[in-house]
Amino acid sequence: MTRRPKNKLKPTQTYTYQRKNRKSPKKKKSRSMGLIILEAIGWVILLGVLLIYSNTSRVISIIKNAEPVERLTEDKTGIVRVEGAAVSEKLMTDEGMLRREYALLQKEPFNWTCSRSGCDYKIDDSESTKIWGEMTVNGVHIKAERYQFYSNWLPLNAATVEDNHFFNIHERTSPRPLIEVDQKSMAYGYHAISPGDWVTVIGEAKQGELQPIALPGNEDMQSVILIGDHVDQMISKEKGIRTRFLIVGIVIMLMLLPTNIGRVRKLYRKIETRRASKQG
Repeated sequence: MTRRPKNKLKPTQTYTYQRKNRKSPKKKKSRSMGLIILEAIGWVILLGVLLIYSNTSRVISIIKNAEPVERLTEDKTGIVRVEGAAVSEKLMTDEGMLRREYALLQKEPFNWTCSRSGCDYKIDDSESTKIWGEMTVNGVHIKAERYQFYSNWLPLNAATVEDNHFFNIHERTSPRPLIEVDQKSMAYGYHAISPGDWVTVIGEAKQGELQPIALPGNEDMQSVILIGDHVDQMISKEKGIRTRFLIVGIVIMLMLLPTNIGRVRKLYRKIETRRASKQG
């Protein structure tokens, strides 16, 4: 009577081995699906960057092409630029918070937000800003529900903030000093124009008044009047924003480049294979 070799596989064992081998392609499919999702996210980010880049370029064009005027007349229309010293009959302040008075004061709300890059205060566009004061520049009345400032944030220190809020000043490394109302919850930053400050104001001339304009990309948000120190400074700040997003776009494109090169090569091989089959 012959004995079976010990190393001989039983049919059930062979079947199990084949089933294990069949699972490996599924793992490859899951990995490729993950790459597809990452690539889709990359394209979405890239399209968003390109849109922001385009909108910023259009804002630069608005600032450059704004017609300089000294006075507004009833027949004047279009985007205009007024430059001069700020004048205000009544000075305003944020009572109980700031010790100094200003011709125009805009209070911006910030919320404490955490992300992968860390935690910090982020501006809250959903909450309406508070505006105090009105002013004239070269006799042109400047009034809006919201302004877009290109000048620096109001410095918060012992000279500008009331004593009981001095220890609530939150600066860190940001050029945007804030006053904390609730620590790591809510804070406020200020933009201010003092009487006599030289400013450049851009808006839309209508019926002898300066009206706010809807900026490209922000049509659904509040229209604004642009206020800066001078034209070159306003353009420089917009170009800085555009450059930062351009760098992000280039990084995303470099990340997507290997995948696109692989697709081009596959397409080229298919075309060459079809040509060879037709010639054969």
